Amino acid sequence: MFKSLGFIVFIAGLSGCMMDNSSSTKLASPTGKYYIFTTVNRKDKAKKDYAFVVIHLFDSSGQLKSSLNTGAGDASKWAVGWYGQKDTVILYSAVIDNKAWVVEKDTLKPVELNRDLNKRADELMNIKYNSR
Repeated sequence: MFKSLGFIVFIAGLSGCMMDNSSSTKLASPTGKYYIFTTVNRKDKAKKDYAFVVIHLFDSSGQLKSSLNTGAGDASKWAVGWYGQKDTVILYSAVIDNKAWVVEKDTLKPVELNRDLNKRADELMNIKYNSR
């Protein structure tokens, strides 16, 4: 009886988490000129960003400069962070492969991945999922 009740509470809690919109904490860039945070729209299925990870870029004064739908789904492992050079944002995604964008003129421009950027993506994944 108690095992069944615990399972129901677990499922109810899990369902509640999946239905809420999600956002991350602010992550300051290495230069301090920008910060990012991510959101996941889990409520409005009619929007194009439903269940996708979206990166929002702000300047240090808090003004939104750019938003980018990464194409990474929230149902799989993903992690976002900065690379230490040239204000480069890194995405680890278990499904769509890693991606990177450099901040140019207050917007996120895609850059080609190299060994160092892929290594940083793997580090971000390990920090997010192995530190729990």
